[in-house]
Amino acid sequence: MIPLTSQHLGANSAARPDWEDKYKKLEPLGVGGFAEVFKVRDLRTNEILALKVPNLADEEERRRFAREISTLQKLPHRNVIEIREAGYDWYAMPLAEGSLSSLAPELCDEERIEIITQAAQGLAAVHAVGLVHRDVTPSNILCVGGQWVVSDFGLVRKPEGLSSMPKTRGPLGTPGYRAPEVLVHGGHDVKHYADIYGLGQTIVFITTGRHPLTGGRPMVPGIWEELVVRMTAMAIAERFQSMDEVVAALSEVRTSLKARRRAEWPPRHLESENVTEALRQAELKVLAMIVQETSDGFREHEIRNSMPRRERGLFNIGFIGLKRRGFVENVYGDDDRHLGHRLTESAHDWLLSNAELLLGAMSSPKSDDDPPPPGDDDNIPF
Repeated sequence: MIPLTSQHLGANSAARPDWEDKYKKLEPLGVGGFAEVFKVRDLRTNEILALKVPNLADEEERRRFAREISTLQKLPHRNVIEIREAGYDWYAMPLAEGSLSSLAPELCDEERIEIITQAAQGLAAVHAVGLVHRDVTPSNILCVGGQWVVSDFGLVRKPEGLSSMPKTRGPLGTPGYRAPEVLVHGGHDVKHYADIYGLGQTIVFITTGRHPLTGGRPMVPGIWEELVVRMTAMAIAERFQSMDEVVAALSEVRTSLKARRRAEWPPRHLESENVTEALRQAELKVLAMIVQETSDGFREHEIRNSMPRRERGLFNIGFIGLKRRGFVENVYGDDDRHLGHRLTESAHDWLLSNAELLLGAMSSPKSDDDPPPPGDDDNIPF
C-alpha cells in the first residue's frame, strides 16, 4: 500500500501549490477525468515543459497519482514519458509536439509502423516490471522530440499481489480501447494482454480515422489486417502473448510494405544502377518543394503544414525516401538542440546533374495522369 502523508490527505490543501515557486503557468493543454495538464515555463531554466496536476477528489485518486509518479520515476525508457521533476501533487514532463490522435492524419504507413513499434517497445518495458498500463489509446501516445512515448499512467496496474486496497471496481479505460475481459471481469485483475488489445485498436483508429468498436472483425487496410486481427482477438489465447511478439510482427508488416512500394512504381524507376538517378516521384516532388522553400536549412514540419492535409502522407513518403538516400541531414545547434534539416552534398550533386527533372517537378501542375499516392494512406476520413 502506498503511504499517504498529511499533504496527500489534504491537511495543507489551502496552501499555495509548491510547483508555483518553480514554474509559471502559461496555458492549459488538456483536462481529463483525473487530472489537468498545463504548459509551463521553468522559472530556473526558462525551459517550456508540461505539468500534470491531479484532481485529488478522493483518497483513491490520490493513491493513483502517487502510484503514477512512483511508476514513472522507476521506469526510465526512451519510449515512456519522462518525469523531469515531481512533488506530492504534481509532476513536470517534456512538452509534446502532439498526440497520435492529433497527428494521425499526417502519417503515412511507414511512419505508422515506426510509431506503433516504439509504443510497443515502451509497453514491453512496462510489462517487464510486472505493470499494466490499462489505458492504451492514441491520445496517450505522444511525440516528444521526434520520439514516440507512452504517457498517462494514471490507471497503471501494479504487479499481481502488490496492488493496494480497495480493489478497482468495474471497467476502467477508454471505450473502444478496453479489452473484452475488462468489460466482463472489471479492471482489477487485468493482465498485459489488455494493453496489446488497446494498441491494436489504436492501429484501427490511425489507419481508418474511425473510432474502434469492441467485437467483430476490424476493417483496416489489407497490409494491417492480419496484425490487427491477432492483437484484437476476443479470446486472450488467440492474441499475441507479448509486446515482443507484436514488435516482430510489425517488422514483417514493414517488409511487406517495402515490397509493395517497389511494385507500385513504374519499372523505369528501378532500371538505373545508380539509385541517386532514379528518384521516385514523391521524392522528386518533395525535393522540389525544399529547393523552392530555401537554399539553406529548413524545417520539415513548416513545409508539410503548408500542404493540404490529405497530401501530407505523400510528402512524408518522399521525405523518408530522401533521408534514406542520404539527401537530407539533421542540423543541430551548439547546445545539441535539433534546429531542422538541410540538403547534403550528395543532394546538391544530383541537382546539378538533373536540373531539368527538378524544373519539371516545380512547373508541372498535377494532372489525372499523375500516379496516386502509394499505399492506403489516401481518403482517410479524419
